[in-house]
Amino acid sequence: MKKLFIFFILLLVVGCNQEPPVDLEPIPKRVQVESVSVRSFKDYEVYVGHVKSAGLVKHAFEVDGKVDQVMVSVGDRVDQGQLLATVDTEGYSYALDAARAELSSAQSQYNKALESLTYAEDLFSDVDKLYKEGISTKSEYDKVKLNLDVASSDVDSARGLVNQARTQVDVKEYMLEQTDLFASKSGIVVDVLNESGELVSAGYPVLVLRDALPVLSFGVSQEDLAFLEIDQVVDITYNDRLLTGAVISINQVPDRTTQTYEVELSLNEDLPLGAIATIKLTTKDLEGVKLPLSAIRSDGEDYVYVVVNGRVVRKNIEVLAIFNQEVVVRGLDGDCLLIIEGIMGLTPGDEVELVGDES
Repeated sequence: MKKLFIFFILLLVVGCNQEPPVDLEPIPKRVQVESVSVRSFKDYEVYVGHVKSAGLVKHAFEVDGKVDQVMVSVGDRVDQGQLLATVDTEGYSYALDAARAELSSAQSQYNKALESLTYAEDLFSDVDKLYKEGISTKSEYDKVKLNLDVASSDVDSARGLVNQARTQVDVKEYMLEQTDLFASKSGIVVDVLNESGELVSAGYPVLVLRDALPVLSFGVSQEDLAFLEIDQVVDITYNDRLLTGAVISINQVPDRTTQTYEVELSLNEDLPLGAIATIKLTTKDLEGVKLPLSAIRSDGEDYVYVVVNGRVVRKNIEVLAIFNQEVVVRGLDGDCLLIIEGIMGLTPGDEVELVGDES
């Protein structure tokens, strides 16, 4: 009983010595903010394209013959008008010489016919004068007139033969010229189909060229098609290199599988065929605030925290566009202090202390 009494005494002493609880002031939470404001931005879409040849051009002789020389090899760069290959010219040279001989003979016959016509015209002039004076007879007049008509007909025939012979010379000259095969455009040789000594037929390909600079092809959606036009310059990224390209064609019929419209861009550099590159296509104009993606929270609605008079305020936002780790949003009016660090655990109305760069 004595021990129990001492225990109660001790409890009473301890209770009397304990200080009453003190109400503590809440400690402001430390946050980092960034000053943001409404600005104008250009939205863009990123597409992936592949490099392909702008076009293949098959080169063929317009004449039959035996290949004499091939001056280029696969992979060679050639300029427009450069000599690529030749066909043996011996047969075509002989044919041209023969045609020229025929022309010379026809020209000689024509000159003789002209001389005969001139003589017949002079004779007819004299006889016609005598006939009108009653000196020459009607039979002499008719005979001279007939000779004149025959001489005139002979000239016409000779002229026709000259024209035919001249045409044959032109044809043979053209055929001889076609024994040289020239590049119709600048490009790169991708295939050589015949070698020296082989017989080739007119119109059958001997070499194949592709354009020196390839094109970049990609498909765009119907929505973004409105933001493209011929000669428009767009930004291209290839292996971390920044390039530009100009729109050279826009297919107005969508691909059956992807339902996208093929667009081709010219390139100012020779990229490997089949290489992959990305295209940045600028689209619509945006009016809003750009902020870090990490600053956005969501509970069914997207929102951010801003600081107003030292306290946390929630602002609901609408995301307009996403650019990598940044977004453009609508819902923040005027300049405001956006909380970008220290967001965890915040609730609207919390008092905060700003740290770090506020600009």
